[in-house]
Amino acid sequence: MFCHAILRCIGVLFLVAAAMKLAGFALPSSPQGGLSLPPVLQFSVVEWELVLGVWLLAGRFLRAAWISALLTFLTFAGVTLYLGLSGQESCGCLGAVKASPWLAFVVDVGILALLLIGRPDFSQPDSWERGRVARGAALIACAVALCISGAGVAALFRQSAGGTLAKWRGEQIVVTPRILNVGGGQRGETLVGTVEVANLGDNPVRVVGGTTDCSCVVTRDLPVTIPPGETRQVSVEVGLRGTPGSFQRPVWFWTDSGRAPTVGFGVAGKIDPPRQSVVDAK
Repeated sequence: MFCHAILRCIGVLFLVAAAMKLAGFALPSSPQGGLSLPPVLQFSVVEWELVLGVWLLAGRFLRAAWISALLTFLTFAGVTLYLGLSGQESCGCLGAVKASPWLAFVVDVGILALLLIGRPDFSQPDSWERGRVARGAALIACAVALCISGAGVAALFRQSAGGTLAKWRGEQIVVTPRILNVGGGQRGETLVGTVEVANLGDNPVRVVGGTTDCSCVVTRDLPVTIPPGETRQVSVEVGLRGTPGSFQRPVWFWTDSGRAPTVGFGVAGKIDPPRQSVVDAK
């Protein structure tokens, strides 16, 4: 059946995407593209892709699975379209592998078209009888509950989801947020933001320096020593250079830690078009 074949292929795609995200979680800290999602939502997206992938491969509750896949790719298409319009270089949908938001948007739209072409037959009334709707609703409810379980497990052990991800990656130093959005301004202006640098290790860590160039300075509050289990705030000055539009760039801290001599995060913002003067307007 064409519908079964399409859903199974999409199921494989979900599992591959989830695996690549998990592989990205296992990498040391590095700035990545895409939306800067809270760690709890990162967990939830991966869990949902795993659940939906297995569900589609199993071929059970076909109509409910088709609706779930359709709504998921509608959401993905909206996100990748937003990222493309905002000028992001990567959508983050493949973990550490950079993927153009516009390419991801085309793929999302193509899969939506395949889903619509290969939709299941909703004209058979008996397929919605004998409790199938109730069982399908219960299955979706269980999947949603599983997707938020990461936050519950982290809270149970009194760890933030971000700390849990960092522990999985074996990180000693974590910068929050991973992508600092400094907002927008005119070319030539300097915007200031703040990141938190946490020491998850057992020994003190000294942050001795970082990126210092014409467009970004992170050394104003450095050097700073962070005791084990504590956090310090560091200001980030971003000079708006270049052409108008959204931007995102990597930034680095340098430390005296043998495990993490460099720690990366991202800085994002927007350079607004030049303001039109009153004289020019006339």
